[in-house]
Amino acid sequence: MLGTIALPDSDPMVLGKLGQLASAGKIVGIKLYPGFELFYPDQPSCYPVYELCLKYDLTVVFHSGESMHEAWREEYNHPRRIAQVAEAFPKLRIVIAHFSQPHLTACRDVVLSNANVYADISGLAHPEVEECCGKATIRAVLEEVARNQPTKVLFGTDWPICDVRGHIALVESLTIPDATKARILSENAAAVFGLGGRGWGR
Repeated sequence: MLGTIALPDSDPMVLGKLGQLASAGKIVGIKLYPGFELFYPDQPSCYPVYELCLKYDLTVVFHSGESMHEAWREEYNHPRRIAQVAEAFPKLRIVIAHFSQPHLTACRDVVLSNANVYADISGLAHPEVEECCGKATIRAVLEEVARNQPTKVLFGTDWPICDVRGHIALVESLTIPDATKARILSENAAAVFGLGGRGWGR
């Protein structure tokens, strides 16, 4: 389970509650929603959240890309902003949700150039996303990342908005080894979120 927090908000009571949940093994990460909420991931008011994640070995997940069908909101969660967090907190595990669609190539570049950054594919098999980004482009970007850094792509669906089977089919359609597909479908997320005791650095 992921915890959530409204930002900018470094209320000690909220952070303390998340810390309690982390200590009890109730959460494995914290998801933030820049774009839906008007803050930048690299602004200092977010730092206490990242420090909490480092203290309790949690992963931070950022909503990224399309937000409420209003393009101006995407400036708040663009991959270049998330890259600033990755560089400032090199031991912080970061997942860029939705592969930052429609900013697929920008997300690809950030994932490939930062050891602590991953991306999930949630929403990429939605018909509107396929039409916007192009099925061939989606597959090509995912294949490039998976071939070069096979631990970096995580399965996701954005269910119930999106179809689970469509996302499985997307992974199966990729021209990559079966072992890499297995990583994407389960093993990578297990490692990144420490599920089953197989987390990064454990």
